[in-house]
Amino acid sequence: MKQWRLFAEKEWLEMWRSYKWVWMPIVFILIGVQQPLSLYFLPDIINSAGNLPEGTVIEIPTPSAEEVFAASIGQYNTLGILTVVLAFMGMISAERKNGSAGMILAKPVSRSAYILAKWFSSALLLLCSVLCGYFATWYYTGNLFAFIPLKDFIESLSLYSIWLLFILSLLLFFNSIFKSQGMIGFIVFAIVIFISMVSSVIPEGLSWNPSLLSSYSGLVLENEPFPSGFYSVLTITVISIFIFISSSIFIFSKRELV
Repeated sequence: MKQWRLFAEKEWLEMWRSYKWVWMPIVFILIGVQQPLSLYFLPDIINSAGNLPEGTVIEIPTPSAEEVFAASIGQYNTLGILTVVLAFMGMISAERKNGSAGMILAKPVSRSAYILAKWFSSALLLLCSVLCGYFATWYYTGNLFAFIPLKDFIESLSLYSIWLLFILSLLLFFNSIFKSQGMIGFIVFAIVIFISMVSSVIPEGLSWNPSLLSSYSGLVLENEPFPSGFYSVLTITVISIFIFISSSIFIFSKRELV
């Protein structure tokens, strides 16, 4: 436990020094406010674009708060996931490549504590960043359209956070295998895009797909009932997170760090 705490403190210090605790929340906040502002000012943007025949009237129905928030989740599924991959694709491989991991773990310390500290520190930063972005979306949506009930907000945030923790665990797993950050980022982003596309094309055939959690986080906002496979998706996603973490510890403990 003492080693884990020391490794975690080291990770938090490095994240402060690299300004991750500054730029990641800011990026998620910018992603979060983009959709409410765009949809609110869309009529003005179209009118100011010009080149329209005189007397032309464009009627754009005002979207509901739930629709605005669901559209924002779509932004998180692209820009947000890309931010997560770029931020954490070198969570272990960077230290393996520059030799600092070998210097640290050459001492009689626990590799499992090292891996768990990496995951926990990264997860804490990720969850804080997502909370900042979600709150920004909720605040701007509420002021420009209508406020989402706090209960629905918390449930949607919880489901989407589990989906992002799945992606973080996937990054951890491939970090324990490869040293190249570019390869890790490409593989994980490709996997996420693939399973997201598959779930949108044949949702019934892959009712266990973890990417469905992002869709369910939108259903919560619209007060839609969950499909019958909801608990299966949630259970499999949580189990997958534990499997990726455990596999990372096992692989990392068997590999040479040079």
